[in-house]
Formats: sequence, C-alpha cells, structure tokens
Amino acid sequence: MSKFQNNVFNVKGDRNTFGDNSGNTSISNVRITNIRPGGERPVGSTDMPAVLVGAFAVSVLFAWLYLKHFETVHLVLRVGFLTSVVPVLIAIVAAAWQEEGAKLKVAVNGLPVGMLSIAGLFMMTNFNDRISPDLLSFAQQVSAVEMWSRLSADGCRVVLEAEGAVISCALALLVTVLVSLRTLIAQTLSPTNLLSRLTARYSSVFGAALGSLFLALAWGLSSGRAYELWTALQLTQAVAAH
Repeated sequence: MSKFQNNVFNVKGDRNTFGDNSGNTSISNVRITNIRPGGERPVGSTDMPAVLVGAFAVSVLFAWLYLKHFETVHLVLRVGFLTSVVPVLIAIVAAAWQEEGAKLKVAVNGLPVGMLSIAGLFMMTNFNDRISPDLLSFAQQVSAVEMWSRLSADGCRVVLEAEGAVISCALALLVTVLVSLRTLIAQTLSPTNLLSRLTARYSSVFGAALGSLFLALAWGLSSGRAYELWTALQLTQAVAAH
C-alpha cells in the first residue's frame, strides 16, 4: 500500500500514476500541479499575449471614443492651455506690492508656463490637418470594432498617431498646470506648507523640459514625422544587416 500525505507533486504530461501495484493508495492533503509540456510556468508570471491583446483593445476603444468626442476633447484641451496661466497671473499680481527681486522671480518662473501654453494651443491646430471630417462622421455611425475593421492600414495608423498625440498634449497640459500652481504656491505660501512640498519638484526648468518633451512627441505623432523617422531607422538597420 502506498501512502501520500502533506506532499506537493509536480506532474508533467498526461496519464501519470501514483503508488504501486497493490491497488491500495492513500492520498491526503496532497496538492498536484498539472504542468503542460514545455516546462513549469514561473509563479506570478503573466500571460503576455493576453496583456497585449487587452492593451490593444483598450487603445482601439479609446481611439473610437476620442473620434466620437473629437471637438469636445479639443475644446477642453484648448481651454485648459488658455487657463493654465491664471495661477501665474495671480502670482504676478500678488508680487506687485513686493520688492523687485520677488517680481523678477515670479516673471522668470512663469515664463515657461506662458511658452508651454502658447505651444499647446498651436499644437491643437495640427490635428485638424490629418483627421478628416469623413473619418469623424464615420466614427459617429459605427462601433469601435466595426470602425477598426473597416479602416485601411494607413487609416489605423493615423488614428493611433492622433490618439497618442492627444494623450501627449494632455500630459503637457498637466505639467503646465502643475508648474503654474507651483509658481503661485511658492509666491503665496511658506516653503514648509504641505502644498509647497508636494509641488516642489515642478520647478520652471523641470516643467519646461518635461512639457516640451510631451509637446514634441505630440507634434511628431500628429504630423506623421515620428512614423517617418521610425521607418527610416528600420530601413537603415535593414541595410546595415545586409
């Protein structure tokens, strides 16, 4: 008689047997893991194909929603870039009764906010050049799956580029607002205040660099230059490989 208790067995393949030929096998508190051919799957590992499929589905759904609400999304971003300078203007007014050094500091810290705001507004005009009214009308009439299945390869690429560009613009707007708030908070609150500590990293230099990076990415995607650069790099690598 074979007896198995408080054990863990890893079994590969099918039609495996336990015990001996006596016909009496006692099994208690035993966990058996069935492993498919190819080896044991590491604990905590993820199924990458499923993750990629899920990410792609979310991207298609977001692109469809973006096209359905194209004008609203762009209006929100334009208003956001316009109003992002309000905290800086308040900080300038607050510094009007202070010494010249404080006024100059506010002006210097607020300059990147104004530049990012203008650049963001300019970027929003590039989207209309590639997203045609026919595409917007088409997205209003069909589902996300049907829209994607009926678009050409170039159409799918343009939609994904526009999606990436608008996300980059939204991130640039977020950085602009944080830097603008940082300027106001630094002018009106003490350095030990909680809001001052939370926004300390969003200095004018850091904000200008990060916001410019997002806007440059948005420009590359919305204009198609990023895809052209990627294609050129792939061609260069192919030529170098031969």
